[in-house]
Amino acid sequence: MSRVLLIGIGNTLRRDDGAGHAVVSAFADHSRCRISLVHQLVPELVDEFVHYDRVGFVDAAVGLDEIGWEELTEVDRPAAFGHVGDARWLVGLCRRLHGISPRAFLLKVPVRDLNHGEGFGVIATRNIALAIQRLEIWLEAVS
Repeated sequence: MSRVLLIGIGNTLRRDDGAGHAVVSAFADHSRCRISLVHQLVPELVDEFVHYDRVGFVDAAVGLDEIGWEELTEVDRPAAFGHVGDARWLVGLCRRLHGISPRAFLLKVPVRDLNHGEGFGVIATRNIALAIQRLEIWLEAVS
């Protein structure tokens, strides 16, 4: 059985930006994975990665029409420096610090509304449901 960590990224007070949390929260009681909900990616997360075979990042994405799924390859430097991390860089950092890294993927949930407020728009709601279905199928395949 593959050990899986799902990380939901986003701000639940910015409407659709909380889509990553909503998708990952659906797996809170799932026996085949552990979940983590974060506002942003930070280097401290990599110490947790070593305990898993696979890490899935789930985040809202503006400008997409369909759910995006991509296997991540490690990089040596983040795409930009600042207070926000880069999933590829975190996976690479895990290898540099611990000598191993999990297989990782990014699931992008198409959204439209990142304004202040709570709740999801129609498009985000539909895509959250589709993303949950996609993750269920994937978890069955890797477990």
